[in-house]
Amino acid sequence: MPLPTETAADFYPDREILSSRVFEAPMAEVFSAWTNPEILARWWGPKGFTKTFREFNPTPGGEWRSRFMGPAEEP
Repeated sequence: MPLPTETAADFYPDREILSSRVFEAPMAEVFSAWTNPEILARWWGPKGFTKTFREFNPTPGGEWRSRFMGPAEEP
């Protein structure tokens, strides 16, 4: 199933998400866990859901568009 072409980011371009948490792990590993989509898909989001990244550019001004599909939505 194709991802929708319009997202909340299209309707609210002036909004951003800020998340903060302290991890007892090397900084490079934490950075990689957030910026490598293959690693991110393994742990981010609800358990049992598939994550699809349409765009993934986690840099200032970049875009990140993803979709979660629950077990009932799997083809």
